[in-house]
Amino acid sequence: MKIQRISLILVGLIIFTFLACDGDVGVNKNIIVPNGEQRQGSLTSVNGSIIIGENCVIAGDCQSVNGNVTVGKKSQTKDINTVNGRIQLDDSSLVEGDIQSINGSVKALNATIMGDISTINGNIEFDHVTVERDISTINGNIKLQNQTLVKGNILIKETSGTSLKRRNIVIRLSNNTIVEGNILVKDKNVDATVYLINNSEVKGTIENARVVKEEE
Repeated sequence: MKIQRISLILVGLIIFTFLACDGDVGVNKNIIVPNGEQRQGSLTSVNGSIIIGENCVIAGDCQSVNGNVTVGKKSQTKDINTVNGRIQLDDSSLVEGDIQSINGSVKALNATIMGDISTINGNIEFDHVTVERDISTINGNIKLQNQTLVKGNILIKETSGTSLKRRNIVIRLSNNTIVEGNILVKDKNVDATVYLINNSEVKGTIENARVVKEEE
């Protein structure tokens, strides 16, 4: 299946980075960055989580195969990639690159993400977050609230394989959340519903999705 190929590619990239990495690496253990520290290289873990404290600067990427990645308050990093782990961005954190997850959720509070966010099976939940580019998923639900701003598009991507069952996806925008681009559902096997709640708005077009407007 297409999803399996993507997963294998991402695992291969992380393992390649692990072998060639000039930063911090770990196997079967967590990588912990204490408050206020700076790291010049990448953080790469296999079967362990990456935990970044407050006011930290990571000059490289954060990559984990079977662990979570947590970025603490007022900390910053480059790309974040996980296969089976969750990604959590705390208050006033900054991701200067992209975020990619296969099976884990992506959650952020009052953060800024300069690149794209993509998941395959993970939900996306943002609270007062600025996204400079696109958000995309295949099977995840998307919840954006409290003046979250997406400057690009929201995309539900097409999948392929032997199992093409219809599935439901919910995109929920609430409390003055703005999407400056479009919401595009590319997969004909998806029944998507877009909720626009409390003055939330999509400035572009919404394609192949049911739209529900609500006030709470």
